[in-house]
Amino acid sequence: MTDYFTENKLFTPLQFGFRKNSSTEHALIAITDFITNNLSDKKVVTVVQLDLSKAFDKVDHHLLLLKLKWYGVDCQWFESYLTKRSHTTRVGESESKEAFPQSGVPQGSILGPLLFTIFINDLPNVLKYTFPVLYADDTHLCHASSIGNVQQMSYEVNEDLSAIQVWMDNNGMELNTRKCKVLIIYPKNLRDTKFVPDIHINGCKLDTCENIKSLGLIIDSNCTWKPHINDVCRQVNFKLYTLKQILSFCSFKNRKLLCSAHCISLIRYCSIIWGTSNKSELVNIDKCVQRCARAVYKKSKFESISDELTSLGWFVSDEMYKYAILMFVFLVLHDMCPDYFSNYVITKQTPYCTKYPNHITLSTILPIHKYSYNLVCVNACKFWNNLPPCLTSVHSLPIFKKLLKKFILNQ
Repeated sequence: MTDYFTENKLFTPLQFGFRKNSSTEHALIAITDFITNNLSDKKVVTVVQLDLSKAFDKVDHHLLLLKLKWYGVDCQWFESYLTKRSHTTRVGESESKEAFPQSGVPQGSILGPLLFTIFINDLPNVLKYTFPVLYADDTHLCHASSIGNVQQMSYEVNEDLSAIQVWMDNNGMELNTRKCKVLIIYPKNLRDTKFVPDIHINGCKLDTCENIKSLGLIIDSNCTWKPHINDVCRQVNFKLYTLKQILSFCSFKNRKLLCSAHCISLIRYCSIIWGTSNKSELVNIDKCVQRCARAVYKKSKFESISDELTSLGWFVSDEMYKYAILMFVFLVLHDMCPDYFSNYVITKQTPYCTKYPNHITLSTILPIHKYSYNLVCVNACKFWNNLPPCLTSVHSLPIFKKLLKKFILNQ
């Protein structure tokens, strides 16, 4: 089923959930890339975060079968799979009558998420003005406009929200308007502007927030990533405080394993995005990594830990960012990324590049002013083209990861 939809390109490229070679980071890169690109053009960016109520439980069986048939799927097996599923509830000795729900995909199954993805696959088709990014039932609508067009922005966003409401009504789904949020992001020279847009769904005005938490990343109205970094540091410090109560009873190997799993993995998440933050903020990330290393080596907070960080194979903030960018480039060049990034960067095709055959470039020419905005695509080309040929010529992912890690640590 997945192969059929993938080979025939039936999935929307804007859906990043439950897809092969796709992750929450890819969805967030798409959102933040849209934001940074438009901020560099001095545009105001609006992000609407939508929340679906009981999304997986409200997939109408009849509609799902009609959609599968429209995509060219024989529905006989799926009709048997979905229908006549009985549910009962038992409390003590009492048991309810059997119920046969007409909606919902079986949760906990491998097929359930795929069926849900197919069910909402046509949602982006109803939008005219906004750029949608979906991760399963997490939907974000992104819109950009010049400062003189903010009223028009409200109108266009509301038009698309009305279209989504109609789609929800026609497909038996429901939006939780209380949890839907709006984030307005201004370019640096317009951050003193105070504009409260009138954005609403079904007559209910949506809250405008200073930041939103999306797929584990906090996006703030200034795109400084300060709230996210502070939140990560708070979580890591709490986890370390808890772990220290048992680390003294663990072997070195288990201390490293615990700190890596509970703390370092949390720090590294989305480093490709927050890695562009100010150095004053990134220092807090480095301090957290050092605290984890001291916990592994049982050192006090006043002892040096730089050599131990290298032996553990852990990165500090700038190394995390560089590693994340280069891994992303490798995946793009070897078709291990979602279709959305298929032409994000390309290999240089010119007869004058015989000395550097693996160098990459952007698929489109960017205006010169965009190069100072830490766009992922720009830094991707810069970092990759500075790698030695022995790294850029590697085609195996495990080997590339191992060599890249060693190369960055040695630097």
